[in-house]
Amino acid sequence: MMEVGGRKVLMSEALFVPDGEDALVDCFIAEGDVLHLKYQFIQEPESEIDGVLRSPDARFVVDYVTEDNSKHIDLLVVKFFNFNKTFGQTFKTPIPIADSNQKEVVFLFASVQKLGSVSRIDFQIMLGGVE
Repeated sequence: MMEVGGRKVLMSEALFVPDGEDALVDCFIAEGDVLHLKYQFIQEPESEIDGVLRSPDARFVVDYVTEDNSKHIDLLVVKFFNFNKTFGQTFKTPIPIADSNQKEVVFLFASVQKLGSVSRIDFQIMLGGVE
């Protein structure tokens, strides 16, 4: 077992994702509790500000796909916008993304590098600990 900051590490992986493709990951939380994730990498166009072309700031969004009136998450979609640095961009702290069936917090900690036409994501999915 591995822990980081009192959180149990459920998964620690690196994936290479070609431009225009998504990564799908299933993370086993506990018996009968699996978190389905999709990672998307989106580059927004540059915009001109005061006559200078500027790249939009990096940001991420977490979307939840659920059945109507259900609290169960069918798919958790993490969208990385403008994570386009060769040396990578990293979350400053683990981000709470869901609750397990046992009401423990599930965290995501990630770093994304842009390598030509490929995004590399290193990520950890962790359970419990402090928020």
